[in-house]
Amino acid sequence: MSRRFVAAVIGVLVATTLLPQQALAAPHTKKTFTAIVALPYQEDHIPTLADFTKVAPTVSPDGRVGPPRATPRKDVSNPNPGPTYDAYLEPDKKSLNALAAYDYLTKEECREQALPEPADDWAFKNHFAACQRFRYGVLRYDCEDNKCQQTGVRHARATILGFGTQDGRNIQFELYLDDWHSDGSTVDPKTVVSFNFVCTTPSLELPCTSQSNPIPDMSVTKTLEGWEQDGFYRYAINPTGGESDSNTHPLDNVHKYVFALRSTQTYLDGVAPSQTVNFESVLVRCDNATYITGRQCLFPEVTAVLHMDYDQDICKVNVDSTDCYKQSVEFIYTAMHHLDQVKADSEGLYVPGGFYEQPWTGRYEPLTRNYYGTQSRTIVRAECARLFGADYATNAPDGKPRDCDEYPFASTYQSANFDTIGTAATWAVKALYSVHNQSAGRLYAAWYRADGIIDGDPFYIQIDNAPEFVG
Repeated sequence: MSRRFVAAVIGVLVATTLLPQQALAAPHTKKTFTAIVALPYQEDHIPTLADFTKVAPTVSPDGRVGPPRATPRKDVSNPNPGPTYDAYLEPDKKSLNALAAYDYLTKEECREQALPEPADDWAFKNHFAACQRFRYGVLRYDCEDNKCQQTGVRHARATILGFGTQDGRNIQFELYLDDWHSDGSTVDPKTVVSFNFVCTTPSLELPCTSQSNPIPDMSVTKTLEGWEQDGFYRYAINPTGGESDSNTHPLDNVHKYVFALRSTQTYLDGVAPSQTVNFESVLVRCDNATYITGRQCLFPEVTAVLHMDYDQDICKVNVDSTDCYKQSVEFIYTAMHHLDQVKADSEGLYVPGGFYEQPWTGRYEPLTRNYYGTQSRTIVRAECARLFGADYATNAPDGKPRDCDEYPFASTYQSANFDTIGTAATWAVKALYSVHNQSAGRLYAAWYRADGIIDGDPFYIQIDNAPEFVG
């Protein structure tokens, strides 16, 4: 699995320009104005005026300013999930932020760890840490006789960090502008620019509300000169309302929101109207699931992956340790990749949940968490009794107590309780050491809570340090 994280949505950052008619100078006169434009971020490349010109707005003779030119977005209606940056693999990369309990992103991680393509969309480290990076530019236009030409640009590196939390229904974003550069004619340092975040509902695009309804104006306005001196902006909100999700349990009180950075430039002379640009948005989900923390907001586009270690160090020291789940992870791995060894007549069948494309379907097949559905053990215990004897709990050759372990877990909607007859997906059981089974169960429960996995959420199992690679 990659040690880097990737954006959950593949595409090109499109700055949505909401620009009214702009009054240009009369014929045979000269006029200079500016426009906000953005470019995808590249760590080792400082863009030039020519780079910004490729996506710059066009100006028609009657003074209309069109949207930036952009590459059409790819179809992401049903993408296969890709790996996310995983703190489990690099635990030393912790945020210096005071809220580091969630392993938030630093600016450096956002810029350096993100994959280069796409270089402009949102990227995620986990369900509570998101970021966006791009080049924010103010482009200068010199117009004469109703003909306008881009002549200069002043641009900065824009880094946005998103912070979810399990301490309440609140979300926070931080914008950092630094690494300023110029190319071509000088852009007026007194150009006035403001930043704010806008919140809407995903489908209806209605404004969000907050605990201080209506949402107060949290925009900050400075000149370009001022932003160069202090390029930090923070936005924090306790969103309410939002768009409910019919696919979730009503007791969880799930609502979704869309947040996007908005930038506005204002002409102090009043000759031309202001220009407003909304940058690429990110989806946020808040819920009140009492079996998690009762109140949390997170980034649901993250691919949730539960890691299990096939070669635990603790098991090498003490196989009876309550932290060792050796037999359980071995059983899961065997069920995933050698199903015939744990289930008879399994030709053409598979168990879902592995973090790889299933050979039988060609797709990633996640597990989904089951909190409200039945978690009865009747079916699997009967199967264990059939396979390993009615006294399977006490008849182990080594004399150690055994439990009936099942995969997929009882806490998923892919367990034996929800077996779909006629499909290729199935389940398997094995009688194994009680200490290992119960250790694995504690791991699942702790991970569900720590990662904010609520009823119906999809997730995958990644088994690290396995004896062979399957994928």
